[in-house]
Amino acid sequence: METILAIGENVELLRSRALVLEKTGASATYCTVVDFPAHWADRGIGLVVLCHTLEPEERRLILEKVGQRWPAARILQVSRDYGDDVKQAYVDDWVLAWEPEKLLRQAKELLDSSAKVRHRLA
Repeated sequence: METILAIGENVELLRSRALVLEKTGASATYCTVVDFPAHWADRGIGLVVLCHTLEPEERRLILEKVGQRWPAARILQVSRDYGDDVKQAYVDDWVLAWEPEKLLRQAKELLDSSAKVRHRLA
């Protein structure tokens, strides 16, 4: 089963986002930036969802570590609005925070593409 990891700062928001993401059929979990380095090194992750609560520097560091730990993982950025926040390097797709249906649709598509990449790497 695929695993989705949502990363952000607001635990209540992350918890509810993980519940929504489980509707993709994948296992969904979450962590804050502080928890990320210690708790997720040993898990296989197919999709990382970056919350709009992350600061740009936090996002950059997380993207670097995700690339090292899970090279086949896809990245989905949740944004507050249509501003520069969505134009991040190394992000596969983005969705606005108030579009849960699009979040589910994009998450499913990215999980499918992540599985294809892992298959080619194997």
